[in-house]
Amino acid sequence: MAAAVSTQPPQPLKLPQLLERDPYLAPFETDFQRRYSLFYNRLKNIEENEGGLDKFSKSYKTFGVNQFVDGGVYCKEWAPGAEAVFLTGDFNGWNPFSHPYKKMEYGKWELFIPPGEDGYPPVPHGSKLKVLVLDLLCPILVTLLTQLSLFSFK
Repeated sequence: MAAAVSTQPPQPLKLPQLLERDPYLAPFETDFQRRYSLFYNRLKNIEENEGGLDKFSKSYKTFGVNQFVDGGVYCKEWAPGAEAVFLTGDFNGWNPFSHPYKKMEYGKWELFIPPGEDGYPPVPHGSKLKVLVLDLLCPILVTLLTQLSLFSFK
């Protein structure tokens, strides 16, 4: 017979020793357990879905706009409340909807633009780019599209 697997997170390490050492913390034991449970569940989620804490902590290397050696461009953003995400810039004549991102799990969005037939990058070096994020507040979209030049980051 297999042992039952507990769905409850383990007790915080050395909590009994801490409470014994400082009895004034005893009334907050449930708070320690709750916070540890939140931490444990988040860590477990990162390990299961992100490839571990080490890989997760280096995700800054894959987010943003990255150019591959072959000339292709890979874009990745985290926008959990977005309905749609688009890349626009001088490379596509500022067409706000020509390059939509694909929605992934956990609020991530990605876009791959392959290199041109000549092997040159589709987004030339020094291009001005903007990421357009659409959310449920669609009326603001009209304002964004008419004032797109207000949000320029270099």
